[in-house]
Amino acid sequence: MPELPYSFEPVPGYNAYKVTTMLRDYLELLMENPENRSTIDQILKLINDYIVQLKNLRAQNRKETILQIDQAIDHFWLRAPEENKKDIQCKSGCTACCFIDVEISRDEAKLIVDYCQENEIEIDKSYLVEQAKAGRKTFSSLSRCVFLKNNMCSIYPVRPIACRKHWVKTDPALCDFSNNVINQIGGYFDVNTEILASALLNVDETGSFEKILLSEL
Repeated sequence: MPELPYSFEPVPGYNAYKVTTMLRDYLELLMENPENRSTIDQILKLINDYIVQLKNLRAQNRKETILQIDQAIDHFWLRAPEENKKDIQCKSGCTACCFIDVEISRDEAKLIVDYCQENEIEIDKSYLVEQAKAGRKTFSSLSRCVFLKNNMCSIYPVRPIACRKHWVKTDPALCDFSNNVINQIGGYFDVNTEILASALLNVDETGSFEKILLSEL
């Protein structure tokens, strides 16, 4: 990899950013060619600009800020060229992604808790406690998302950003890791979505879905 002044660790003159896995992979690919420096600079500037905006907005209204982020990510999806979306395999009732480890922010957890209270959706706290102890990096009887009910997401309108931007283009069978076999999955990538999602990681406490959710209950 060429010697470029970019790092995901603190270095003099450069900010350290948390980024989504997909954006990290994309940036690492860009860094293989020095000619991509301006593109990388632009991405990092966008992340920084979003961070400034989100910090200001959060200070005024946490809930509304997350709702606006959700709407923006949905808008990015709607505006994406149909050519980019034509191979998406995800459909209602396909729940493999509801058994994987998901990271969320405290603001997202707050939004979910409020939504459940407003819509009388029961949150199984005892299940979450056991799930938090076990973790979800390895498949087990505690891998199922607490909000997966009758093979449907019971909090779909306020589902986490990690779920909201998760679209798969490969065979859905590859998503199944019930035998703890991790397959190479081809996912949908939108750089604007990943930049905004990455910015949120830098303005709010994040962690595993079950642990952050418990902290809000």
